[in-house]
Amino acid sequence: MRPELERLLADSRERDRQQLAGRERWTNAGFSAGFLLLAAALALLAPAERALDLLLAVVFVLAYAVVARVEFAAGAGWVVPTQVMFVPLLLLPVPLVPVFVAAALVLTDAARALRGGGTRRSFATLADAWFSVPLRSS
Repeated sequence: MRPELERLLADSRERDRQQLAGRERWTNAGFSAGFLLLAAALALLAPAERALDLLLAVVFVLAYAVVARVEFAAGAGWVVPTQVMFVPLLLLPVPLVPVFVAAALVLTDAARALRGGGTRRSFATLADAWFSVPLRSS
């Protein structure tokens, strides 16, 4: 890899370890709160088209949390291969998928903190789960 890309990647990882400040903190807090409210509303109010298999849900959430720890360098940042586990999550009741994604991301963040890596900007963890919200049901 070229030295300037390595430097950008190292800088990006260092910024990720730092706590958010000012507007960035409030913006992420707002997106996280909005996600939590919508995920809770979907889980409680949206009709599920299939029954919940709790054991399968636990296995998928744990597998998603493990996969979310894998990072591949891409340009000046990195990507995580979470689609590998997101698609199987869709076998569960779709209105609950955002809750499961959020749980997996929180587990990933907690595992990182337990290993001494610090949290990955806790507010941003939940804000990163917006992709899992269904645009419409059925």
